[in-house]
Amino acid sequence: MINGAIKAGRLNPVIHRLAFGAYDQKAGAAGSVIDIFEEKAFNHYVLYNDGLLFEQCAKIIRNLFKERHF
Repeated sequence: MINGAIKAGRLNPVIHRLAFGAYDQKAGAAGSVIDIFEEKAFNHYVLYNDGLLFEQCAKIIRNLFKERHF
């Protein structure tokens, strides 16, 4: 979602690099299900670092969904 917003909003000159920790294993578009970062059809590109502190980020997200009953 973030990469889509960056591309749609033409924010690439402002946002040069994106870092994220946990992947969405079911519907992710940042290297899990598909990799929109590598899609050549777009004319705006974002450098990214993925999987940073993966275990800690995944735990936070799991707890959030457990508490919120999503």
